[in-house]
Amino acid sequence: MQTERLVLVDVSRVPSDQRRGELIIRKFPFRIGREPSGAGGGGSGASFETANDLTIPERRQPFNVSRNHLEIGFLDGRLYVRDVGSASGTVVNGKHIGGKRKSQTVLVDGPKVEVVLGKADSPWRLQLLLPTNERRRKLLIADDEDALRIALRRMFEKDYDVIEAPDGTRALQVCLEEQPDAALLDWIMPGIEGVKVCKAVKSSLKAANIPIIMVTALAATMKRVEGIEAGADDYVGKPFDPTDLRARVDAAVARSQRVRNTDWLTGVPSEAAFRDELDALLEQEGAAKSYVVLLATFSGLGTLQAAGDAAAADRVVQRIGELFWKLNTETERTVIGRLGMNVWAVLAPAARAKPLAVDLKRRLEPILAQTPLRVAVHRRRLNRCRNYLDFIESI
Repeated sequence: MQTERLVLVDVSRVPSDQRRGELIIRKFPFRIGREPSGAGGGGSGASFETANDLTIPERRQPFNVSRNHLEIGFLDGRLYVRDVGSASGTVVNGKHIGGKRKSQTVLVDGPKVEVVLGKADSPWRLQLLLPTNERRRKLLIADDEDALRIALRRMFEKDYDVIEAPDGTRALQVCLEEQPDAALLDWIMPGIEGVKVCKAVKSSLKAANIPIIMVTALAATMKRVEGIEAGADDYVGKPFDPTDLRARVDAAVARSQRVRNTDWLTGVPSEAAFRDELDALLEQEGAAKSYVVLLATFSGLGTLQAAGDAAAADRVVQRIGELFWKLNTETERTVIGRLGMNVWAVLAPAARAKPLAVDLKRRLEPILAQTPLRVAVHRRRLNRCRNYLDFIESI
């Protein structure tokens, strides 16, 4: 997965004294656009000096393009370039996208991406330079014994960026600020005990999903229970078997990744998981014509929640999730996903899509009865879609 950083280089074949306008930068995705020439260079609310999202190698005025001509951003670490409705389109690594006021998106890979604003002979050009290394997983090792930290670092540093903490105070800071992919915590440490660090992390909305493995010489059952009650994901006693510890860390990271790809309330695959499945399918020749996405769009959930009965709303959503799981197991070659609070999807073979849509709506009726929720089920073809981004733009 690419790190969400890039270098933008203006390589336009235009004299510098003819370059007007400025870069309009938002948090990713950011847009490239033009402010009126008389804006005094400050109309966008961003400047090279304050643009933290980019590394700008030169301080010079960028190219002059029409507002909202191009959008550049990251989707789970992969760079995308989107022409958002220009007249002439955009050329990305030799491929023409957009044009004639039609929006089009392309996913691209580094390390260098060539972009031409307009047709292939346009002088307005830029390069996007991406880091070539994949994001390495981060592992926190918190222990007050220097020798043990060194041994653990050597054990894991080939596959993880290891962050060391000699005490509980530093360990808690790392968890909250850097959010490692997993943490090995000793129980007894200076500052804050490991079990208290664990409890604090699991109480944090931002860091609660970090897998924590307690590593300690305290073998008493009550201590083990106390660690689990504090939210620890696993418990390893000292001395430990290196192979066993490595397997536990890798498994904890894998479980955490699966959780991120799952809707927390229903267990249904999240939008990220559904996107990965759809992208993989659309890479297969002819698959776009063979499959259809059923979109079930619900209304009224906010009304139920606003009535003060959040538990009732959760129960309805869970029943909807159970129905989607049943459809998934009953029908071969289907993929389900919850794309948002009110939008659910079923990727199904085109030949079965119509009867499946009718069956889905029929089986939702008793679930939604006596509630303010309503549902509309639509079939969306994939004929012109090359990836998930294309699909989202089409609906």
